[in-house]
Amino acid sequence: MDVEIANTPAILSISTFEHIGLSDYGLPEDPAAVSAALAKLLAEGHDFLVTIPGGYNPTLDRLIPKARAGNGFEVYYWERPVIGNEWVWTDPASIDIEKLKYGPFWANQLFILHRGQPLFAGTK
Repeated sequence: MDVEIANTPAILSISTFEHIGLSDYGLPEDPAAVSAALAKLLAEGHDFLVTIPGGYNPTLDRLIPKARAGNGFEVYYWERPVIGNEWVWTDPASIDIEKLKYGPFWANQLFILHRGQPLFAGTK
């Protein structure tokens, strides 16, 4: 799917990119499609806020750290380990991309990709 975004001031994508290139929703599997979609987002130069659950699309999980280098956007990563009997979102010091797991019914890790005005107090 090719979407024209040239005249768009900003892009908001909530849990959408992870489906690109997978056979979700009856679409044919195309692993290169997610790389092309991410490259298009970065090339257009718009402000954006994109959330991506970790572990759902391993190809995309591996692309995110590589795409960040020199492209002028921030990546925030949160994970939700079980602490006692509670799920608690944390901001870990590092991530192991190869160990990301989705599910069974929801995300346990979340990437937030952002370019534009600061999202959180104290950020640049």
